[in-house]
Amino acid sequence: MVISLNKAKFYNMNEIPQVPSSVSHKKLNKFMVNARKENTSSIDIELGTIEDESKSLKNLLDQWENISKEVLISMSNQNSLISERENPKSILALGAMEAHIRMALQALKASEESK
Repeated sequence: MVISLNKAKFYNMNEIPQVPSSVSHKKLNKFMVNARKENTSSIDIELGTIEDESKSLKNLLDQWENISKEVLISMSNQNSLISERENPKSILALGAMEAHIRMALQALKASEESK
């Protein structure tokens, strides 16, 4: 007794075909020839894409690290100029920005050490 529901077939347990205890070489070869081929090229492409994205991220992080260090050096060199020209809120904001950049650089260094 086969029951169809949305093109899916449900079998009674007694109607499920039995698995043969043996298969001839001829039949096995026929199964192998007719078997659906595995698409390994898509797996290779995905791995390549992941490696490319990883390299791209590494390059961006390197660039960010260099630029962040340049910003910190520039802020440190112009510290007296900033304090003379800016209002107190701006000075506090720049100090917070400097602290966050330093923490981010420490976090980046820690992430590289854990690899």
